[in-house]
Amino acid sequence: MVDLWIPASSGPALAAQKARLALETGASERDVDLAIASGFDPRDVHTIRSYSETKSLLLVFRCPKASARPWHGEYAPKVGAVATKSDASGRAAHKGRIYVSDYDLMSVWRVSGPLTGRSYQKIFVTALQRGAKRGAWSAEARDTVRGLNASGMVSRIQHGAQDDWASASNRGIDASDRFLAFEVGQAWYLPSTADCERFYRSRALRWPYAKDGSYTGPDELYGPTGKPIGGDWAQKAGAPTNGIVLLDGHGRPIDI
Repeated sequence: MVDLWIPASSGPALAAQKARLALETGASERDVDLAIASGFDPRDVHTIRSYSETKSLLLVFRCPKASARPWHGEYAPKVGAVATKSDASGRAAHKGRIYVSDYDLMSVWRVSGPLTGRSYQKIFVTALQRGAKRGAWSAEARDTVRGLNASGMVSRIQHGAQDDWASASNRGIDASDRFLAFEVGQAWYLPSTADCERFYRSRALRWPYAKDGSYTGPDELYGPTGKPIGGDWAQKAGAPTNGIVLLDGHGRPIDI
């Protein structure tokens, strides 16, 4: 059965209705403003912000098209099998179904310590077999994403974190990408890749992208200095143990 293609002219009314629903269920006016800027559903902005506070997390997302905002909950978010690009309305048709531009999870971090001296520990949200596109996640990654999806998300998270996918197929980032960050109950709209990079660096988090936006590898293939260890990460990711010691972002040895 083909999903109903709602006329784009209905978008403003749907967006206004969802903003009212969000406010009625506890969202703030800032949540609505962030939704307007980012293309998220305002209820999801509220849900993720609250979840980040409850679980003491930092979560960073790449935003969908801003025009996608009215369609969350009307259509399922795009999955990896949908190669069709979203159109100007933020929707994509694929094999008789319509999808809405999805939220791309970039990274997740455990946050601890007081505001002026916080520390961050990465939760790798990706297959345990490094470089695999699909596969079992760690229990912590699984429970974190399942918990978020079960906490009332309108458009649920569809896949692992892009920062963590150790593959030469990782698309990297584009200059036009926009981001939304949630940290222990606060949220920030980051309107460019430069803004997102500054956000990472302000918290001493490694930014895993080169100046041209290409992916440079996951944190665990880098030592405390931020320099690659053991040669090219794309050759090492997912390889059997080869005698080369790799360190994670905290300088701890890891096995690949």
